[in-house]
Amino acid sequence: MWKKVKRILSCMLALILLLSLIDGQQFFVRAESEVKVTQTEQASNKMEETETSSGKEEGSEVNNKENGKQEEGTQKEELSTKATEKTTETKNEDGKVDKPDNSNKENENNGQENGGKNEEKETGDKGEETTKEKAEEASAEEDTGQEAEAKEQIDATDDTQGQTNQQDENVSAMAQRETGVSEKETEYVPKSQPNGVSIKVYAKENVFPEGTTMKVKELTNKELDSAQNVLEKGNVSYDGFLGYDISFYNKEGKEIEPEKGSVRVEVDMNLNLFPKDLQMDTLQMQHLKEEKKDRTVETVAKASDHKLSVSKSEVTAKFEVKSFSDFILTWNIDATPAAPLETGDNAASIEKQINYEKYATLRDDGTYDLTLTVAGKKGTETNKAKLDVIYVLDKSGSMKEDLDGISKRIAASNAITKLTKSLKQNANIDARFSIVTFSGSKGNAQKAWDDANVEVNWTTDAGTIEGGSHPASNGGTNYQAGIRTAKELLTSKRAGAMTAVIFISDGDPTYYYNPNGSTIGDGNNGGWGGSDNLKNCLKAAKDEIANLGVNYFYTVGVGKASDYVNLSDLCSASGVSGAKNFDGTNIDELTKAFSTIESDILTFLCSNVSIQDVLSENVEIVKDKDGVFKSLKIVVTDKDGKTIVEGDNKVTFQDGTQNVTLKAGYDSKTKTITLDFPAEYQLNAEYTYKVIANIDATEKAYENYRKNLTDNKDENEKGYKDVADAGTGTHAGKKGMYTNENSEAKMTYTFRGEEYTELYGKPVIKLHPGRLILEKEVEGLDSLTPEQLEQYKANLKFKIKVKTKNDTSLKEEEITLTAFAKESNGNEDSGSDSNTNRRNKYIYTVMEGINPGSFYEITEDGGEVEGYTWETAADKKSENGTIAKDETEKVSFKNTYSRKKIPLIINKTVEGNMSEKRKEFAFSITLKDANGAVYELSDEEIKDVGFSTKGEDQKGVYTFTLKDGESKEFSLPYGCKYTISEEDYSSLGYKTYIREKKEENQKRMTEEETLTQKTEINFLNKKEVIPPTGVETTMTAWLLMTGVTLLLGAVFLLFGIRRKRFVA
Repeated sequence: MWKKVKRILSCMLALILLLSLIDGQQFFVRAESEVKVTQTEQASNKMEETETSSGKEEGSEVNNKENGKQEEGTQKEELSTKATEKTTETKNEDGKVDKPDNSNKENENNGQENGGKNEEKETGDKGEETTKEKAEEASAEEDTGQEAEAKEQIDATDDTQGQTNQQDENVSAMAQRETGVSEKETEYVPKSQPNGVSIKVYAKENVFPEGTTMKVKELTNKELDSAQNVLEKGNVSYDGFLGYDISFYNKEGKEIEPEKGSVRVEVDMNLNLFPKDLQMDTLQMQHLKEEKKDRTVETVAKASDHKLSVSKSEVTAKFEVKSFSDFILTWNIDATPAAPLETGDNAASIEKQINYEKYATLRDDGTYDLTLTVAGKKGTETNKAKLDVIYVLDKSGSMKEDLDGISKRIAASNAITKLTKSLKQNANIDARFSIVTFSGSKGNAQKAWDDANVEVNWTTDAGTIEGGSHPASNGGTNYQAGIRTAKELLTSKRAGAMTAVIFISDGDPTYYYNPNGSTIGDGNNGGWGGSDNLKNCLKAAKDEIANLGVNYFYTVGVGKASDYVNLSDLCSASGVSGAKNFDGTNIDELTKAFSTIESDILTFLCSNVSIQDVLSENVEIVKDKDGVFKSLKIVVTDKDGKTIVEGDNKVTFQDGTQNVTLKAGYDSKTKTITLDFPAEYQLNAEYTYKVIANIDATEKAYENYRKNLTDNKDENEKGYKDVADAGTGTHAGKKGMYTNENSEAKMTYTFRGEEYTELYGKPVIKLHPGRLILEKEVEGLDSLTPEQLEQYKANLKFKIKVKTKNDTSLKEEEITLTAFAKESNGNEDSGSDSNTNRRNKYIYTVMEGINPGSFYEITEDGGEVEGYTWETAADKKSENGTIAKDETEKVSFKNTYSRKKIPLIINKTVEGNMSEKRKEFAFSITLKDANGAVYELSDEEIKDVGFSTKGEDQKGVYTFTLKDGESKEFSLPYGCKYTISEEDYSSLGYKTYIREKKEENQKRMTEEETLTQKTEINFLNKKEVIPPTGVETTMTAWLLMTGVTLLLGAVFLLFGIRRKRFVA
């Protein structure tokens, strides 16, 4: 018991010691924390004393320690301000002098768990924790010195300089400080400024009233345009500019100007805002002074007077002004024109197209009309001409001016829309459209190559083009920009498409690009650039458009022709043959110009036209009943399909003032069709010219068809290898037989002085082949064994002959039934061995691809089968006939076999001295067919023979009786199997014998036998008595012995009676 108590007391003691150790550790932690707090407070007091000795007035510090609330963002701002005043010469890590950001943005509070956000603490405890954390942080950094601490605060401020000040709505719009000189200055910094720009204003006391705020905003495009006009009026030479509006507002929100004297302005701008090719010595700061109702240009700073300076990262301007409005920083750049855009294969040779077709159309009689056409227009409904159109549209400010009651831009839009819809509705044209718009402006220095853009990319929708064809009008005119962007768009043209560029403008160029894509020019050819400006702009445009690489190029002026006298220069510079210029001086002329353009694009004026087509071996021109080739037909139709003239081999018609004769011919030796035009005749743009030949397949085509026969899934394409081109008639895009070889159907012509050859497409025809199939059906041989059936098939022969209508042999052969394919009846895979599932029908394809009208003859022989009789359908063993177009001729032979009936005779004989001649002896017979199946007699046979059945459970078993001298005779099929047995009469003393070959064999039943010939079976029954002597006697001896026995008995009987009487 005592031991247990000791153990418990030991445990309690150990527990008390452990708790004491834990409490002691917590005590030391608290003590250490208090020491740190004391050190932090001392460091803070020391820093405050140092800051006070610097003589700088600090901003208001928000630090409410009594209620435990702090605004950490305000503390960070104060620290940043203090550090700025103490370390104006402090350099950053790059060795550059750091400039403090006095924009009053909220700085990140590094090291705080709240991620740098200003949070107001809700309780005094939380405020105390925050104070402790700050004190610990200050203590930890005390050894680094106050200067390092100030540098850290500057770095924290620098980290926020790239952020947009517009996100901070709680920062004061103005900061004030003493300048350290005899007079105080107030520093004004807006609460938000454009990206990359820092603008500060320093004003002496009483220049602005108390509570004044400052705003800076970037000029809008509209304001930039207005500023550009002021600069041009002031003859300011520039290539680019940036503009900002600086304004001041009193505390009531009213805009105000400085009241007394001038103010100092400092502008810092990131160098990334300027183009790379900026010429630094041309930088100037322009002040657009507002004087009454007008504005004038005052240059307030220049690079040349050192009021503008450039460092590695920024441009700085320092100047003084007495009023505020728009301030524009201008500059000049490299004025060398940009080199033309290289677009590679886009500037390759022009693809020319003419409307021509060849197609084969199936007629009702199975022949084809082969048609070759040529037309002065482009494309057909079946073979549309591809056309890619680019509208290059001027959207300069002058396009807003009036033209016959509407603006020039609306007039141009209407003309573009009308042409687009007309081309889109043309059934022969597959058209796409796009719009490039261009102007010219130097106001946006951030983008290169920005005077043109793709207003509408490639589209087939006319409505989309209509919507994009009247953009807002603004700026000057940069021909080069529009051409350059159009060239870029041409790189995505469709293969094989015609290309047309329509350039629309209302004035000569006033701008161009330099090598860096900056816009150069004075905007009006009458400013500081003068005539040299026009010369430079036009040269850049002409260089850009050289070797444009399109089929069609047009320039269309809008408005007074005197405004665009140099526009036509683009046509000659483009290198496009047939390029045209149009002056759209009014609405009618503008409409007429676009109508002419449409006609020009769709018309193909060519001369010296000749058509020839060499027919392939697969086709020939159809002959008439006299064996003469049919004539060629010539047809000329207008644009509506109405026939102008039609005739055989030769036609003459009037085309304007010309009397035109067309001739067609056929050379049977070379199989060449021709259509010739007069040498100098130019195709009428609204006419289509046709030559038509009636053709049919040759015997060679059928021969080729038979060679090409394959197991194609598509029955209609068996035997064909050639594939028709698109738009070539009835079988376009399908397999068939070519009517011409690759280069044998062509058209030659002269266009714009050069000779061209165009190859026609390749149509195909399909043949009308017949097919001959031999069907053989066999009935009645189901009982043959497989070996017997194969022997039968090998013996059954067919002789086949096929000839064309010209008596050319196509096939002659002798085959057996073994060559046939057995037709399936769906039971072949059933797994059943029953012969009842066999359908003995056989198919043999004699020939496919037979020329229509061919003759055939088929003869059968060798169908005999032992034990069977047979006959063919209608006793036909020979068939003949003619092959029709696209028909399958089936020749059917049906052999019906029946087994021969073989007699079976059963005889009965009864013998023996003790036999009964009148006794009926019972028999049974079991029947099976040749295959071992039960064979059942018909009811009639049962009746005729006198058999009896043994019931449903013993089918094929029959009973009958015979007396001495009786017989049963009946017929069974050849091959039938039988077993005959007689009932057992041995108990009656009978012996049963079956006599075979006159020998007596003692048996009661036969073996299972097969009936193949007439058969007689003799059953013998014997019953005789044999004496004990072993001597065998006849019946007479028996009777004699019996008589003697009876006599002796009578004697003994009489002798006995007499003896009794005597004794008595």
